Amino acid sequence: MVQIVNYLLYQIGWLACIGGVALGDRKIGMLVAFGLIGAHLWLATDRRTQLTLMLITAFVGLIVDSTLISSGAVWFPFGSLISWMPPFFMTVLWMQFATTFQYCMRWLSGRYWMSSLLAGFGAPLAFAAGERLGVIGFYQPRALHFAFLGGLWAVAIPALIYASDRLSRFSKVEATYRWPCTGS
Repeated sequence: MVQIVNYLLYQIGWLACIGGVALGDRKIGMLVAFGLIGAHLWLATDRRTQLTLMLITAFVGLIVDSTLISSGAVWFPFGSLISWMPPFFMTVLWMQFATTFQYCMRWLSGRYWMSSLLAGFGAPLAFAAGERLGVIGFYQPRALHFAFLGGLWAVAIPALIYASDRLSRFSKVEATYRWPCTGS
């Protein structure tokens, strides 16, 4: 039950954030996403670990997305405050993504090659969905930039899974949700 609730919180937050941007209102989508991050933290038994993981993931996400922008692979139609940095909604998405590592994606713990393969193929698909919704654009040659994106994620996600594994070893509390979502 915990994994299902966590998955739903993440998916609703992703849809709200991307949907809000696609509809021209970044604030509402980000507020919903932040609200769902807050719900995750309220339910989580290991809040300190979750907050630490969110900060690490936001930092890694900034590096990955800034690399994509600086390399000339992607652009954001809605821009950002600093030209080489992604818009803030992307950082919110990374923070939301961090909420899944010890919950619905717990099965990837210790499976760094598997997480690399899934990220390498999954990230371009997710970004292609974002492109279809008009929240990101890819420069030509598109295939090369999608491969570059996949390569970055194939390195970043296993590193984040590893960080999650290390944090969970030092946590005194198991990553689960409080009532009403008891059980695993």
